[in-house]
Parts: sequence; structure tokens; C-alpha cells
Amino acid sequence: MLIVTSPSALLINGDPDPSIAQVLIEAAQNNHKVGIVSNNAKPGWFDELFAETGVIFKQELGRQNGGIAYSHASRSPNTI
Repeated sequence: MLIVTSPSALLINGDPDPSIAQVLIEAAQNNHKVGIVSNNAKPGWFDELFAETGVIFKQELGRQNGGIAYSHASRSPNTI
């Protein structure tokens, strides 16, 4: 399974919510591909929150057009 979300989906009152992050971490630990994707640069909180978890960040301009899902479907199952 591929799980793709935006950094803003993790924010509660402007701060990343650890319980939401934990759900993504558990999905990655269960061998699902998990990516936080944004038009913008990687948020400052990302590395500390997701270090060594398998959750990746990808800056993808124009991410709303579905290109990230399409490109993942056409790649090796080990990449996002």
C-alpha cells in the first residue's frame, strides 16, 4: 500500500501531532510505503519526528495532479 499525505495533515494548532505521526510510522514499519509530499521544502520538524522510521519526505511541485501516485505505480516497488 502507498500512503501519501501532506505535512499540513499532521498539524494540530500549527504543530505536528505525535499520534498522527505514530500511525504513519507504524504503517512504514509494516512494510507500507509512506511519504509526506509537499510543494514546499521539507518542514523543520520532519527529520526529528521521522528519523530512522522509513517515512520519507518528497518535495513534488504540482503534487495535486496525481503525478506522484502515477510515477510510483510505474516504478520499482521499493521506491517512492
